[in-house]
Amino acid sequence: MAKWNRYFAKPTFHLSFCWGKGLKVSQTTMEGVPRWMRGMRLLFAADFHLRESVPDAALERLVELMRRQQADMLLFGGDFAESRDQQDRMFRALSALRPPLGMFCCPGNNDWECFPNRRAMRGVVTRAGGHLLVNRACSIALDGGEIVVAGLDERKFGQPRLKGLLPPANQNRYRILLSHYPVLPEEPGAQWPDLMLSGHTHGGQLNALGITPYTLPWMERRQMPDGPLCVSGQICLKDMRLLVSNGIGWSRLPLRVCARPQIHLLNFD
Repeated sequence: MAKWNRYFAKPTFHLSFCWGKGLKVSQTTMEGVPRWMRGMRLLFAADFHLRESVPDAALERLVELMRRQQADMLLFGGDFAESRDQQDRMFRALSALRPPLGMFCCPGNNDWECFPNRRAMRGVVTRAGGHLLVNRACSIALDGGEIVVAGLDERKFGQPRLKGLLPPANQNRYRILLSHYPVLPEEPGAQWPDLMLSGHTHGGQLNALGITPYTLPWMERRQMPDGPLCVSGQICLKDMRLLVSNGIGWSRLPLRVCARPQIHLLNFD
């Protein structure tokens, strides 16, 4: 693994104090996929961190931007909002999106802080037309194969378990794992996915020539003892591709420096 991806993040010229300002749709061509997946479009977004100060118009623009991508499936990497009422607001907005293959999400650490229990969050996600995956997997049967979408629990308040979650690799099967933290649990015998989608890092949020808070040796080492697998962007590990999103909102400081907010359109070719 390249050290640049592991402990540093490639900077993008950007400065914003407003939620979602400068949001970019990052398009990625997914090559070498099964023939039956060609032409498919998947949208991934993470770390909305919706808060009361975000105007309705900004949230509506985000949802309309996602709608315009005409994705077959929506995948979310957690940390939807900063409070329970903003969680409700976020999922009411997302309920307007009805992709043909469904909407799936894993929880982030902020999400468990907002809800009294997991059943409450699951109810909000379900009413919006989505599926909350907490150490669970769903299979979507298609003509020629199946897509398995799985989601891990987050690492601060939850207990992620990978072993037994994913089926073995198969030419008629494509396995996607949603994990808020860009870390895989160390479980002998666990199946790795074909594609892992993560967030949490915000691309560092504050980036100075590639140096971010995650470059520091003590940053969130309880949750990620060896640091994130990647701070921002894409890497390949074994036969798995990992994509780590910069996300949309922010934590603590209402500021992004050289870490442009983004959502991701994955084009399977």
